[in-house]
Amino acid sequence: MMNPEMMKLAMEQMSKMTPEQMADMQRQMGSLTPAQMQAYQQQAANLSSDDITRARRQMNSMTPDQLKHAATQAGANLSAREKYLLDGANSLKASGNQLHSSKQYAAAIEKYNQAKSSLTGIYMPALPACVSQVAKLHSDSTDSLS
Repeated sequence: MMNPEMMKLAMEQMSKMTPEQMADMQRQMGSLTPAQMQAYQQQAANLSSDDITRARRQMNSMTPDQLKHAATQAGANLSAREKYLLDGANSLKASGNQLHSSKQYAAAIEKYNQAKSSLTGIYMPALPACVSQVAKLHSDSTDSLS
């Protein structure tokens, strides 16, 4: 959640925008994934008073087009981070799949848990299925020990 000082800064910047720029910003915000929105909110919540003052000074010297470009760039950077994390998680999952195929259940569970942990804070629709698969593997590994 944004603090009052950050809300005031946002309102100041939006008051300088044309109706077309506001509509464009609304379209951009509507295209954010839940993970991106959550990351933006966390970043805003972690800003100090000094950070907000610096941002205000910087944004006051920017045109609306420059602000739009900066926001687009920030979104691209976040998307690149999500892709990097997802690629790493998929690599761990593939290792877990190989271990599972060779009936090394404990090692497979460890890889799946590492993959899941690497995605903490990122919205992934498939995550509940991964958690379910790990639970099934725990059951399989217990059954194989009996």
